[in-house]
Amino acid sequence: MRDSSLHGTNVAVRLKSARTRGGGIEDVAYHNLTGTANAAVQISLQREPAFPRPRRLSRHVARYEHDEPRTNVSATPVIRGVSVSALDVDVSRGPEKEDAFLACLGLDDSPITGIAFDDVRVAGSDSATCAYCSGTAAGADPAPCFA
Repeated sequence: MRDSSLHGTNVAVRLKSARTRGGGIEDVAYHNLTGTANAAVQISLQREPAFPRPRRLSRHVARYEHDEPRTNVSATPVIRGVSVSALDVDVSRGPEKEDAFLACLGLDDSPITGIAFDDVRVAGSDSATCAYCSGTAAGADPAPCFA
């Protein structure tokens, strides 16, 4: 996705799957997205929404890891190689501030890898949660929790 103007979008960059769905998301690029959104970036392999209410966040990650039954390898999804560049989003008008900047939630047996932020600017929240997520960042403000 490239060269898009956002006006009150729910999530500017959203990639998600879940255990039992299988498949994967690989080598995806988002470039030159500007405007307003309720949240900036959501990349998730967890079945529940990646933007839970603030009081549920820590229980959300812990509960998922212990309660979700593992499946065979072909039914475990993967997310890797996601590039986000020239993102300039204001999330200050969104209803939830918890993780309004970033939620990156992988699985212990399928971590999200190869996330690259380059020239990413998010105004209105620096709140982020990462679990089983890794990547790099250059010129990102605020700094992501995976870097």
